[in-house]
Amino acid sequence: MNITFTAMDANKQATCSAPLNPGDIPGAVPYQHNIQSGDTLTLAGNSGVYHILTLIGGQARFLSGGRDDLIAERATYVPAPDQDVTIQAETAVSLFEIQWQIAPGDTAELAAFQTRFPVIQPYRLAKQYRDRNKSDKTISRVIIEQRTIPRFAMGSVETFGPDCVKAHDHPML
Repeated sequence: MNITFTAMDANKQATCSAPLNPGDIPGAVPYQHNIQSGDTLTLAGNSGVYHILTLIGGQARFLSGGRDDLIAERATYVPAPDQDVTIQAETAVSLFEIQWQIAPGDTAELAAFQTRFPVIQPYRLAKQYRDRNKSDKTISRVIIEQRTIPRFAMGSVETFGPDCVKAHDHPML
């Protein structure tokens, strides 16, 4: 993997989007979106990808499938893959996106998983778990559970200072 530097307006003075290391993760392209207050960003449905969107900072309305969801805290939002989503920034917004490629058989898997879109997971309400291979000061969270989006799960690990992680199978998988 070749880590490249992607210049973004860190002061959020302009609405901009940039892919982050495209091609480095098979089936996925991460994006960073900065949206100015009052601006919108529309991502097309039926584009061959799931739009997995994490609001990092700011407050925004997520408009998709006739719904208007106001999110004002760190949260992950996944619209139905066949629906456009418009993100309307109420304040300056920092948004991380993973575009996860749709594969043959996904429709059947989504039906089997009984996934209801949009998937909305506030970070503060994400299920926490302890991993015995990490220190007691480490908090792990399940953001998108397995069997929600085909072949995809997402979590976070939060700690401070030096930490040690032993080799292990991941408990979320």
